[in-house]
Amino acid sequence: MDPVHFHLAVSHAPLAACFIGLALTGLGLIIKNPDFEKAGLGIILMGALVIVPVYFSGERSEERMEHYQGISESRIEAHEEAAKPALAAFLTLGAVCAAALFFSRDPAKLRAGSILVLVLSVGVLFFLIRVSALGGQIRHTEITELKVPLPKAPG
Repeated sequence: MDPVHFHLAVSHAPLAACFIGLALTGLGLIIKNPDFEKAGLGIILMGALVIVPVYFSGERSEERMEHYQGISESRIEAHEEAAKPALAAFLTLGAVCAAALFFSRDPAKLRAGSILVLVLSVGVLFFLIRVSALGGQIRHTEITELKVPLPKAPG
């Protein structure tokens, strides 16, 4: 599998893991089920681990894609610049998840960790959504081209 294919194949996993983990952790807090909280924390932690190869495969993808006709170097750079803080934020979130799981035998510490993860996850999701949107603009002309609205149907 070449770097571009790998990057495209795995780049959605961190966003999905953050969203699903956030939902499970939140549900666990609401229904007071520590197993749901732990599952959510574990999923987010896995997403934090996956974001590392996603980030580093991006550089190799850039080297291949910048030679294609119609690929905007400025869009690649915007995507890359947005990915840096997203990586740092998600790795921080992953560390908080790991700590919460480590101390999960104490229900109060698990709850406190889960609440902190919920707050941080919302911010991380914003970073990841921005990176994804910018990445989509690199190649997807249906996102970047000006849309001409269709005429309204009579009636």
